[in-house]
Amino acid sequence: MTKKRRKLKKRQKVRKCVIFTSFALLPITMFYFSPVLIIQGALKGIIVGSFLVFGAQFLASLFLGRVWCGWLCPAGGLQEICMFARDKRAGGGRYNWIKYFIWVPWLGAIAFAFIKAGGIKSINPLYKIEHGITVLGGADSIMPMFFFLLVIAVVALAAGRRGFCHYLCWMAPFMVVGRKIRNRFNWPSLRLEANRDECIDLQALHRGLPHEPGCQRHGGLRPLGKPRVHHVRRLRGHLPQKRYQLRIQEKRLTQNGGQAPMCNGLLSLSFRRRKADWFPGRLPIVDIRG
Repeated sequence: MTKKRRKLKKRQKVRKCVIFTSFALLPITMFYFSPVLIIQGALKGIIVGSFLVFGAQFLASLFLGRVWCGWLCPAGGLQEICMFARDKRAGGGRYNWIKYFIWVPWLGAIAFAFIKAGGIKSINPLYKIEHGITVLGGADSIMPMFFFLLVIAVVALAAGRRGFCHYLCWMAPFMVVGRKIRNRFNWPSLRLEANRDECIDLQALHRGLPHEPGCQRHGGLRPLGKPRVHHVRRLRGHLPQKRYQLRIQEKRLTQNGGQAPMCNGLLSLSFRRRKADWFPGRLPIVDIRG
């Protein structure tokens, strides 16, 4: 294992330790993230603790990106625990917009509540938080906490990895909007960058290898230009420094009315670094003849 990988593994351990600790502290901190308490305070013209927290999240995202989501969010800590039971990637896509259909009306309700109260009258970070600790409020605080945890766990287990963050989180849009603003003006900030030296482009590898005539690609498979295929053993031999492993999954095609020649076995290809996760390869078909 390289020094860089050891450093990355250690950083992930620290991150998980921090986010699990944040989750463990949720009985103390839950009302500081409450989407309901902020409206209750706004109806009386009071800026409550959750208002200050959401504002801090937005301001931090302008310079620190999504650090809150990855390192500090207690809901994220619970979902990381759920990943031990279901580590499937969440679908995302258009369903990610669900949280914005929740977030925008919620912001409108907060603004309306302040207008109805005649504006901001005071600041009270501990509004309805007994001695600054959520669970000391008795059943009125404990029951919402268990409901909140149940919703997060059910969505994470049903939708996949960080499913609640993708679809229902009312805090995530603050960071998303902050990041968009940062990207628009391009000022210095914390961000992740890919190390191109550690990447492998199977498409480039596909172009660089000698090719053999192959069968036409049909049956719903998307082609990558001209029909070309490689022997599996030849492809293995050209992976850089032989640090990668291939996993082959067979896809047998039916005869297409005699219109297209058939290979006796078509395989989809995925690759990984050893002791790492599998990633889908960009070479979708490999000929296993010979």
